[in-house]
Amino acid sequence: MRPQYRLNAPGDFYVADGECIACLQPAHVAPTLMGFHEDEASPGGSHCYFARQPQSVADVDDAIRAMRSACCASLRYSGCDPSVLARLKALGLECQCDYPG
Repeated sequence: MRPQYRLNAPGDFYVADGECIACLQPAHVAPTLMGFHEDEASPGGSHCYFARQPQSVADVDDAIRAMRSACCASLRYSGCDPSVLARLKALGLECQCDYPG
């Protein structure tokens, strides 16, 4: 597991600390799950994060779409749900899983 950005909601989906390059694509794809901390004083300090964790199948779909849309592999899954892991592996996102199985 990589260090998590401080504003991530507790749970299985997270954005790794210091790895967001502020493309804003995940927030566009999953606006109900993602947040973006804009640091105007230090542009390198701006960072996306999971503002809330998925609560439904549709939310998990959105989280996976956000992971897939990100321009870098900063969005990660630390859970061990076999169906989520299988979906991520099928999409070529296994490298973004902390426990790929």
